[in-house]
Amino acid sequence: KFGYIDKVGRVVIKPQFEEAIEFSEGLAVVRIGAYYGFIDRKGLVKIQPRFQGVSSFRSGVAFAPFYGDEGYINRNGEFIRRWRASDRDYPYKAPAIVTPLDKL
Repeated sequence: KFGYIDKVGRVVIKPQFEEAIEFSEGLAVVRIGAYYGFIDRKGLVKIQPRFQGVSSFRSGVAFAPFYGDEGYINRNGEFIRRWRASDRDYPYKAPAIVTPLDKL
């Protein structure tokens, strides 16, 4: 399981997630069971895990496969528009590096 530590190594969000990505714009991507959602810095779920995958937030939006379609969600988890070929870099699809808590 994955969680979060502060700069001095204290556990601030206990290991409880199958995956956990670094925070961006105050929210972090986490996987609970088979789906991805977002938590805040207190560890509270802000966007329920219901996505097959997501990107971190950038400029207030995140990329997410949404019921068989690809598009963008806002910070409330609402689908705001479909992905278009002209969106190549908007906002972006970027991989994230995750280090297991016990490896830090």
